[in-house]
Parts: sequence; C-alpha cells; structure tokens
Amino acid sequence: MAQKKYSRAALGLFFAFYLLAFLLTEFAVNDRAALLYGPASVNGVYSAGLCCTALGYLAFPLFRRLVQGERARLLTLTLFSLLFVGSIIPTLLAPRPFFLPCAFLSLLCAGYIGGMAHYFLAINLQNSRCTGRVVGLTIAGESLLQFFIQSWLETAPLLIASVVICVAAIFFIVRFPPGDWVLDNPLPYDDGGGPPKRKLLIAGVTVCLISLITSLDDTIAVFLHAEGSVDLTGVVRLSYAGAVLLFGCLADIKKRAYLPFMTACVLAGSTLMFAFLDSPDTYSVNAVLLYILSASGVIYLTVAFLDLAPRTAHPEFWAGMGRVLRSFSVAATAVPFIRLYDAVGHAAMMAVAFAATVAVLVLFFVDGQFSPAQGESKAQARREDGLAGFAEKYGLTPRETDVLSASLYNDKAPKEIAYDLQISERIVQRYFNSIYEKTGTQGRVSLTLLYSGYLRGEKN
Repeated sequence: MAQKKYSRAALGLFFAFYLLAFLLTEFAVNDRAALLYGPASVNGVYSAGLCCTALGYLAFPLFRRLVQGERARLLTLTLFSLLFVGSIIPTLLAPRPFFLPCAFLSLLCAGYIGGMAHYFLAINLQNSRCTGRVVGLTIAGESLLQFFIQSWLETAPLLIASVVICVAAIFFIVRFPPGDWVLDNPLPYDDGGGPPKRKLLIAGVTVCLISLITSLDDTIAVFLHAEGSVDLTGVVRLSYAGAVLLFGCLADIKKRAYLPFMTACVLAGSTLMFAFLDSPDTYSVNAVLLYILSASGVIYLTVAFLDLAPRTAHPEFWAGMGRVLRSFSVAATAVPFIRLYDAVGHAAMMAVAFAATVAVLVLFFVDGQFSPAQGESKAQARREDGLAGFAEKYGLTPRETDVLSASLYNDKAPKEIAYDLQISERIVQRYFNSIYEKTGTQGRVSLTLLYSGYLRGEKN
C-alpha cells in the first residue's frame, strides 16, 4: 500500500509540476506580448502558442518511437528540459526581436513534457477508480500554487526560478519513477477489448465542441486581461481550483457513469456567461463562470483520453490527444471569435454556444453515455473475474496483472516470463517487486497463498 500511495503522489506531483511550468509560461508569454506589441496582438500570439504546445504534445510519441532505450530517452528529456529553461529566460527578459522565437520554443518544449505527463498518468492509472480525483486534486493544487506565485512573486526572475524548479522536479521523478516506467517499454496491453474507433471519434469531436464553446468566451477574456479590464490570475482563479476538484470527484462516481451528464449540465448553463460581458462591472462574474466551464472541459478531455489511451495500440499518442485537440481548436477560433464579438456582440456568441451544446448532447445520447447502469455493469463484470478482482483490489496495472498471471497459472521463472513477453528479465523483476509492494507479500510463495485466500473468500 505504501508503494501505491507513493505512486499516486508521484503521479500527481509530476502532473502538477508540468501544469504549473506550462501555465506560468503561457500567461507570461501573453502578458509580455501585450507589453511589446499591444493588447490587440495577444490573441494572435496566444493562438500561435497553442499550436506550438500541440506540436510539442505530438513530438513526444514521435520521439518515443524513434528513440529507444532508457538512457537515450532520458537524454531526449534532458534536451527538451534544457531548451525549455534556456528559452524561458529570453522570453521574459530579452529584447523584442528574440521574444517570439523563444516564446514559441518554450511552449513547444512544455508540450513535449506535457505529452510525457499524460502518458505517465495513462499507463499508471489504468482501470483505476480514482483517476478523476487524482487529476482534479492535482490541477486544484497547481491552481492554488499558481495563484500564489502570480499574486505575490510576479517578477521575471522569480517566474524563471519557478519554471526551473518545476522542470528539475519533473526530471527527478522521471529518473526515479514509481509504478510503470515512463522510459521503459511496458508490456503491451491487449485484452481483446480495446476501444472501438467510434469511442475515440466521439471523444475527439466532443473535446473539439467543448473547446469551441470555451474559446468563444476565453478569447474575449484573454483580450480583457491583456488590456487590464479583468485579472484572470487573481482571486477569480480560485473558482477554477474548487470547480476542477469537484468535477474530478464526480467523474469517479460509478466509473465515469455521470461524467457525460455532468459535462452536459455545465455546457447547458455556459450560455449564461456571455450576458456578463456587457459591463466592466460584471467581467469578474463572467471570468468565474468561464473557469467553471473550463474546469468541466479539462476534466472531461483529460479523463476520457486517459481511460481510452492504454487500450489503444499507441497510448503515448492518445494519452494527451484531448490537449492536442483543445489547443488546435482554440487556436483556430481565437482570432475569428474576437472579431465576431466586436462585430455583433454576445448574442451571436450565445447562439453558437447553444448549437455546440446541442451537438454534444446528441453525441452523448447516440453513444448511450447517459446510462449510469452501463458503467455499473462493467465494474460488476470485472469484480466477477478472480484475477481482475484481485488486481483491482491491490491496484495492479494490466502489465503487472499479466506478469502475475504468468506466475500463478504457468509457474514460470522470471527468465521464461521475460522471453514469452519479449521484455528484459530486469523489467520482469521490477514488475514483481512492484506487485510485492502493493500486496504486502515477500515473494512468489506468499503471493500465491494470498491469491488463493482471495479466491476462497470470493467463493464464500
């Protein structure tokens, strides 16, 4: 259990440090763009930055396929980390000609680390009942820390120091990781029940539609923040921390059974936020509602793809796909939407948001995602299977479960297991050590006895 708690804590810290480094960088880039080029330029820089971040996410699976071996992959992470730190300094301090290239490079590197973070979570939280809570608590903690840094420590040297500390912490966790290992090639996950393409398509389209609705207001809020009419990093950001924690907890109820319903309800209410753009006195209210909508969307796009990715042939590609689609969707609409708002006001924005919300509701209904019984029956089916139930009880990953199965039912030596699974004997032993830690056993004999006792208890 100690290993399990450490693993989840490390996962949360890894994700939190990445988000903090990325969001501090993103806000700093937008603020400096407003200073160097004027508030009108911010949405363009924001859009280009999102594209760079998305490309960074896509760079992670590419480099993971091209670069093999722990040492080479650690070297790749080192390179991106150094580029990130090296580019953030001129982004915040260098003269105007160096700003844009360095800013976009820093966001690209942040995206690469983000792809690794999402893959790390997807691999280690497979079949977990607490994915939503881990994600929600992590983002909430990061938001509170970001609020503190940007409220009381907002100077270029301190922001740079914060990013450096985050990157260093990420590097340490990757170098000494818990659970499944982000640098190694884990065992292939294939239970014959991978997600149909329809599931991936619906999740992708849903993320794009949610991002479109968010972008309608987000682009306006970014502009208002740039010109000083509202402070998105101030007290209003605390609403995001509370909302994302709440939605993360709700997402775990009955294995995501209520996640679509929760998301749909928030989307349906989101059309109201545009009414608070008429007066500077209500800009803060609009910002709070925007953060609540963003929190719901972030939980959906993160949890949905974390659940789906491990059952695909390329989990490193799909784990962060929610972020990729969100980034490209917002980037494509940021500038047009601000012009639409200037031309016709918030009424047209409300109409577009309503149409997108209806489309999401139709997708959820057609896919049968409004039935809580579906999630319940799947969980019950897993509990009825002895090995799956044992793995779920002790928090074993599918890879660890495969090794356990080979040990229990075939009584093979680690060398034989390694040969059958096409991995090194050293990796097999690391899986065994993790299983022993999670189950509180000292070796294969006590592990077998524990499993036998579990089966007797299930039958009784």
